[in-house]
Amino acid sequence: MGRLFTMAALLAAGLLAAPVQAAETKPDTAKKAAETKGEAKAGAKSDGGTKRRKFEMTEDQRESLEAFVLGNTLFVVFHEIGHALVDQFNLPVLGREEDAVDSLAAILMLPEDEEGEGDPLIANAVLGWAFTLSDETPTAEAYMDEHSLDQQRFYQIFCLVYGSSPKGYADLAEYLEMPKDKLKRCPSQYAQTYDNWWKALGPDVAGKGFKPKHKVKVSYGSAKGDARDAGKIVREAKLFESVAESLTETFRLRRPITIRFEKCGIANAFYRPEEGDVTICWELVDSYHDGMVGAYKAIHREEQKALKAEERKKAKALKAEQGKS
Repeated sequence: MGRLFTMAALLAAGLLAAPVQAAETKPDTAKKAAETKGEAKAGAKSDGGTKRRKFEMTEDQRESLEAFVLGNTLFVVFHEIGHALVDQFNLPVLGREEDAVDSLAAILMLPEDEEGEGDPLIANAVLGWAFTLSDETPTAEAYMDEHSLDQQRFYQIFCLVYGSSPKGYADLAEYLEMPKDKLKRCPSQYAQTYDNWWKALGPDVAGKGFKPKHKVKVSYGSAKGDARDAGKIVREAKLFESVAESLTETFRLRRPITIRFEKCGIANAFYRPEEGDVTICWELVDSYHDGMVGAYKAIHREEQKALKAEERKKAKALKAEQGKS
């Protein structure tokens, strides 16, 4: 019993390092992601031989790490913004609100008119979900939770993503072994979800010449300590400032919203109805960062074991050859 997909396996398969380009979004939020190409390099070469080395990420791996952190954080931000929009606009929700804002987050993130390309941030967010899946039997508490089971949430989100661009996310679907007969339904499910959400949001969508009375802002609390590196990625990308600007220009907000990144003592994110603010805990962002770095280190350890085994094999062969002479 354990994880259905490990991050190291996803990396080794090239899924977290697939080169995909950002495309137009509605709102326009995914443009700042660089193409992610990262590949794990086997080892440094020295004097024509293979030399074991200490772990150090390549430039491609760093780019892939940044896309993973930003993509997963972006989905969480839109999920919590979904709660804020449901609250502010008094939107009707049938069923679990958590499921509803999952689908809203996907719709807000997904490019509106892709032509066969997958978006790097969205692909990384989907794979982040895959990494959390477990084959353990759910408890009674899990069935009664306000969230659907992780597997259900993952497949719903993936279906919307795949349905938006079957060609762009075909490699993901193949690796994750998605049932082909179910995938056929995803384009129509995406179209229906897209239409329904924008119909619901319609009265609160800004038109031409709109001058917003209220804005979405971003506030960064201290990320010192364990979350320092993850915090640096988020701050320097300036992605969430673009998200805030786009949301401000897209919706007729009833009151301001602040997206707060801060330490919470727990890896979580939440919307505070009484304050109207969204909180993203640095601990959660750091978990994406540490998970990816840990996967790279695991791959590196396996590479170094293989190199060490090869060295022992060569030394043994050399000793045997010398014994014959």
